[in-house]
Amino acid sequence: MYSKKKLLLISFFYIVVILLFTKIDYRFIEEFTCCQDDHDYYSHSETIAIDFDLDYDNQFRGFEKDRFYKNGITAPKGFIGSGLLASPFLFVGNLFENIISNSSTIFNYKILFYSLSSIFYFYLSIFLINTSLRLMKIDIPIKFLFLLFMGSGVAYYAFERYSMTHVYEVFTICLVIFSTVKFYTSKSNLNFYSFLIPVVSILAINVRWVNYQVFFIPFLIKFLFKDRLESKKYLLKNKYFYFSYILSTGVFLLLNKYIYGFYTFNPVEVYGNSGRFSAFMDMDLITLFNLTLTSMFQILFSQEFGIFWFSPIIFSGLIMLIFLLLSTERSSYMGYVIILLIYGVPFSTVVLWQSTASSYGYRYLFSLLPISILIYGKWKNTKPNKFLYNYLLYFSIFATLSILFFESTPGTSLSQNLNSFNVVERFSQPEYLKNYIASFKELDSYLKIFTTSFLGVLSFKILSSLFSIEEINKLLENLNLPVQNSDFQNFLNNIELISFNQIIIFSIILIFIVLFYLSQILKQES
Repeated sequence: MYSKKKLLLISFFYIVVILLFTKIDYRFIEEFTCCQDDHDYYSHSETIAIDFDLDYDNQFRGFEKDRFYKNGITAPKGFIGSGLLASPFLFVGNLFENIISNSSTIFNYKILFYSLSSIFYFYLSIFLINTSLRLMKIDIPIKFLFLLFMGSGVAYYAFERYSMTHVYEVFTICLVIFSTVKFYTSKSNLNFYSFLIPVVSILAINVRWVNYQVFFIPFLIKFLFKDRLESKKYLLKNKYFYFSYILSTGVFLLLNKYIYGFYTFNPVEVYGNSGRFSAFMDMDLITLFNLTLTSMFQILFSQEFGIFWFSPIIFSGLIMLIFLLLSTERSSYMGYVIILLIYGVPFSTVVLWQSTASSYGYRYLFSLLPISILIYGKWKNTKPNKFLYNYLLYFSIFATLSILFFESTPGTSLSQNLNSFNVVERFSQPEYLKNYIASFKELDSYLKIFTTSFLGVLSFKILSSLFSIEEINKLLENLNLPVQNSDFQNFLNNIELISFNQIIIFSIILIFIVLFYLSQILKQES
């Protein structure tokens, strides 16, 4: 057990880290404006939590035809799942906005609470995967799991680009894993968990329609961990499982009919077709094979967010899976082939788009994070390897720091470039790895990290209550800090606009989430 002093120091460390990683770039706004993916997902939350109508005219007024528009129906292109999960937070934020007098327009209570949703689900995902592993008696410390999550890249979408889907993808897949493990390890409530698995699987599909691998997760868990699960339980023989799938699929179709005006399973009918799929279909097999091979090398090792450098757990999951496939008995061969095909779904999306997807990391691969942790759990208990552990430890730290330094200098920011796939992209940085390492030596990058973090907001808000802006500028100039740039001055002006109430409420909820996580560490180590 920790002493009180050590416990306080550990708590302080984790709180400071989270405040440093929680960014203000997408929080210091008055509202989400059309038309980007962030706005799409917020629109779903807004129509659920505030309008209660699933009618998107309010959200797209003046931009009715800019996203999805068909037969007079306006709707977001982005799918409803993440907006549905975030809607309770927006509902609470709207209540605060209506009850508490608020003179600030930026970072209002709706944005404040809505932006906390992704952080909450990020930590809840870690809790779910940790609980699932412990139920199967697989020992991966929760502190290490936290590092794997942070170093995967998905943390960027928890602490900064919070209105995107990726945290919600990871959460719903962790929820499918948890429900499946509970079915196979519980001595009661089997019908409940067999009913729950299809419900949360369809919820995962509602977050992102092309994550078809979610349907194979029960098979994956049963196959990988059959020696740790109750062998006499058969999910496919449970009538509640089939009834739930019929019911959940029916709800899925009805929801699509209500939002888009027609029944569909096809994401292309909602999100549109870029024409790239047709181009791939027209390729001969040799050209397609060569393109896939070169694209896989770029995904794995390129400077532009190659997963060897920036998502080590996903890279390791794929490599471990290949080794398990090559070393397995003939009777288990097909099982590993199926799991390899599960990895193939997200990777094929990247090969198809020939892009990292215009933001941090290979974000279409983040849905593989929970599955990669399961593969690591299987490997750790059958082929323990110190080299693999050290790689995951040190490269996850390296990748975690990358999130902090992202966009801290021009060289680590995205702009129109010829990307790693030799495609001109509006948001790309083909030399990100080199520029990221170089940014360690630049003083401006550390100032940018601090002033765009909530730790910086809290610190400067305290300073602004004691000194005027002019006095703060003079103080920093005396320390030879480069403060006379427009971004920093805008930051100081924004600090003035935000009330202490907003900062305190946000900080208290963040600290509460961190303390819950720490309680799980203590519980596991006791």
